[in-house]
Amino acid sequence: MVRLASHGRPTDVTRITPLQVERTRAKLSYAEPLALTVHPSAFHHPRATYAAMSLARTINYIRKEGIKKFWRDLNYIGDAKSGRLVGIDRNGNKFYENHDEFPLRHRWVDYAADNEFNASQVDPLWHSWLHHIRQKPPHEDAGIQKMTQSWMTPPRENITGTRGGFKTYNTTKPKISAWEPKVAERG
Repeated sequence: MVRLASHGRPTDVTRITPLQVERTRAKLSYAEPLALTVHPSAFHHPRATYAAMSLARTINYIRKEGIKKFWRDLNYIGDAKSGRLVGIDRNGNKFYENHDEFPLRHRWVDYAADNEFNASQVDPLWHSWLHHIRQKPPHEDAGIQKMTQSWMTPPRENITGTRGGFKTYNTTKPKISAWEPKVAERG
């Protein structure tokens, strides 16, 4: 939805291109007060229509990876993506890259843990590559190789909410005593 407001009266326009915005600005006189606001959804990336799960993309993926991996990826990450395997971290996570995907969504991780996984299972060195902080993966980046020291401990995953998570110890006497029922034999 694009709003073109002139003299305080908004007018709805269904779709407008950047070229139309410039033409509209050029046609209007500078004496006329104009507020031209364009919603970001009015513009779209040229690859956006092709990057969604189209029939051709689905068929190509099934041919390349197989129906089993297609079904797993569809249920696992919500999209069937295929790409170049860039590397594997010390936890067994696999990192992929495909420049034909959406911008900033062309890198992804396939976690080693199938059922319960979280973002803290990604190695911090790979995190910087995954989130475009570094352009090269850790095994190719000389800067990362220099800052990795032998005395550094491997990172641990976040265990909050699991049996190993921290539980506070209460040293104060409870104000209310818990009721424990007594079972009497019937007879």
